[in-house]
Amino acid sequence: MATPSDPHDQPSQSQQPGQPEQPEHRQQPAYPSYPQSPPYGYPQYQGYQQPPGYSPYGTWPGYQAPTEPPSRPPVLVAAGVIWLLVGAGMALIGLVLALFSGRPEYEDRYADTPEVTPELLTRLGVVLTVLAAIVIGLAIAVFTGALWARIAIAVIGGLLGLAAFVTFVVPVMVIAAIVLQFLPSVNAYAAAKRRRTV
Repeated sequence: MATPSDPHDQPSQSQQPGQPEQPEHRQQPAYPSYPQSPPYGYPQYQGYQQPPGYSPYGTWPGYQAPTEPPSRPPVLVAAGVIWLLVGAGMALIGLVLALFSGRPEYEDRYADTPEVTPELLTRLGVVLTVLAAIVIGLAIAVFTGALWARIAIAVIGGLLGLAAFVTFVVPVMVIAAIVLQFLPSVNAYAAAKRRRTV
């Protein structure tokens, strides 16, 4: 009596008689995948997160790229040089008066002017030397465009110009320096430097 044969036992149509039987590849059943949880005590990795406020262009909000420092106006340099010359001239005169007025060989020169004494000229020389040091110090600060230095040296220089008006040269130099150091280009330079330091 013939029994029903299993269809898997039948040779495939592509298999020729006399050839060895080829093993059949059966597809493995698919199993559902579940997300793996991290070990106990470790936070779950959420991927790379950009910090708040981060810009993809490489800058932070409100960040301003550094700008080039403002260039010093030539008129400001000229004003500073004039003040340095005024201070150097005052220092030279003051040192001469302070060091040489009291020497004995110059005593006969005071006979015609009894009100002018060696002690008076020596003191005047000391005062001029001190004022010259102040003017030179303010002149160096003028090169930075500082407003306080420009105002202070304008006041001191104006008084010196009035005191030396007979020389004509000192008042002209003082007026020129005051005008140059308050030109609009100098004021703009000082304002730009203040903005950079804020």
